[in-house]
Amino acid sequence: MMGGTDSIPDLSNGADEAKGTWIAVLIHPCHKEPLGDDQGEEPTNSTQIQQDLSRLETIIQAQLAEIKLLKESLLTGQQEFSRLTTQLEKLQPMIESIHVWQRNITEPQKIWKLDKLSDFAGNAPEAFSAASKDTLIGRLTEQLEEKDSQLTEQEERIDNQAQEIQQLKTEITEKDQQLKELNQAINKLLVRMADGNADILTDLQTNSAGNVESEISSLREQVSRMESVLSQWKGIGDIHEMPNNISSEA
Repeated sequence: MMGGTDSIPDLSNGADEAKGTWIAVLIHPCHKEPLGDDQGEEPTNSTQIQQDLSRLETIIQAQLAEIKLLKESLLTGQQEFSRLTTQLEKLQPMIESIHVWQRNITEPQKIWKLDKLSDFAGNAPEAFSAASKDTLIGRLTEQLEEKDSQLTEQEERIDNQAQEIQQLKTEITEKDQQLKELNQAINKLLVRMADGNADILTDLQTNSAGNVESEISSLREQVSRMESVLSQWKGIGDIHEMPNNISSEA
């Protein structure tokens, strides 16, 4: 709808605002607005479209980068899964040979000791060649023989020590018995010596001097034998030699 003449701008003065193509559109009474240059509204729409396309391109590039990262992560995960699968296949024979016992509260826990078999460190059983297996078996055999030899020597030492201990016990028992017999002999000798002194005084009055000397000589011999025995046992106990007072008493 065209408006009145008051809605049409003055184009006769040649001003800059009069340049271009104009169309009078009734937007509101007493209001006018230019819609664009020669291209109409196309420049504004083209700029907006370019901006939208630029934003879409940025978003697409970001999504492509994310997809690339996801592909790389997926490839890494597949490689790790393949490696773990291969390792599990290699360890499967070892896993099948492991025995697990259920815990029994009525019995003590089992305690395991680990013995080093070799210096080989590897997870691949195929790494063992026939020569390396023979070498390992030979080394283990030598170690076992050495252990057996050490055990044999230790058992021999234990047997010898047991025999020595038994001999010492026997000697101690014999010496204890000898000491008991010696104490009994000493007690008897002391009794005889005490009785002999009384008999000597009586015999001096009734018997001849020859009989007295014979009795004294017999007592001296017994005392000498006892002193000889006591001298052999000076290191055992607190045994002291008895003084021979018979000669002074005689």
